[in-house]
Amino acid sequence: MFVMSISTIMRTHLVTISPETALIQALDMLEIYQVSCIPVVSDDKLIGIISSRSIQMKLSTASSKDHSEINIADETVALYLLEVRSVLESDTFTRAIELVSTQGLDLCPVVNSEGGLVGMVSFAALLTAICENR
Repeated sequence: MFVMSISTIMRTHLVTISPETALIQALDMLEIYQVSCIPVVSDDKLIGIISSRSIQMKLSTASSKDHSEINIADETVALYLLEVRSVLESDTFTRAIELVSTQGLDLCPVVNSEGGLVGMVSFAALLTAICENR
């Protein structure tokens, strides 16, 4: 059983976007930073996660002239935001492992007690930590 805190292995240098970010810009950021999803943050609070697949699905149904005008806050885009499941920075590895395994997550947001995004932890980082601490 792991009692180590998630804060010991989480990544803290994060790429985030706001709800006002244009979908095209978000897609560019996904490619530039080579990530599969980006947390959406408003007033320092995590409100969702958008994936490249979600953006591509939305853009494929919009006319090309609309692409630069569609942002994350658009109500039709909100349907594509992934429901936020997160762990607290004080949570243990066990809690994070339960969450990623039951939710099928590759990345798990880490928030503080106020709901502010403070990091991300990957399933791979969790597995590595488990192996190193056996």
